Amino acid sequence: MMIQVSQESIINKMSASNLACVFGVNLVWPRHGSISLNALTPINIFTEILIEHFNTVFGSRCPPAQVTP
Repeated sequence: MMIQVSQESIINKMSASNLACVFGVNLVWPRHGSISLNALTPINIFTEILIEHFNTVFGSRCPPAQVTP
């Protein structure tokens, strides 16, 4: 999970912000067309928030063994 990768950012340099830059646009890519450059910043911010608040956003949907402390 991306949250686990971001928790090791001191070692791997992949903070939630860096992960959002890599994966954000791929998570919300439209079926037809493309995303404008103006949309990249809001998408990255949204993805960063999802990563940082993973447990709050997705905690109730994950089996108890998958929710990280």
